[in-house]
Amino acid sequence: MQYCLARALADGHISLEHFEGDSFREPAIRELLPRVHAAPHPDMSMASSEHFGAEVRVTLTDGHVFTAKVARPPGRGPEIPLPAELLEAKFLNCAARVLPMEQAESLLGVLRELDALSDMRRVTDAMRPSAALAAD
Repeated sequence: MQYCLARALADGHISLEHFEGDSFREPAIRELLPRVHAAPHPDMSMASSEHFGAEVRVTLTDGHVFTAKVARPPGRGPEIPLPAELLEAKFLNCAARVLPMEQAESLLGVLRELDALSDMRRVTDAMRPSAALAAD
């Protein structure tokens, strides 16, 4: 949890690359880690299946404090969907691990039109690695 919080503070987001190789050794992250504290929230139950709420408090060196609290994070069920731009960024981050970014973006474009497609081959064709990649 501390690493994820430090990474979110340093980069403004968390992606798969942040969990690979020596990412955890980056100096900015190593500097933040000792200052990040995590503990169960005294007013939130961990007993239910809805134990994903959190409160984050950031204290700046000048003493200013920023806080945010959520009972249930976005994307944790259909009632609070992940905003489209975050969902698409997550998709591209994952898809670009197996497809060139241009092809991942093209696939995303096809998926945006999924309800209107008359032939699912457009989806499978968009997912097929290019001939150059298949040769590798």
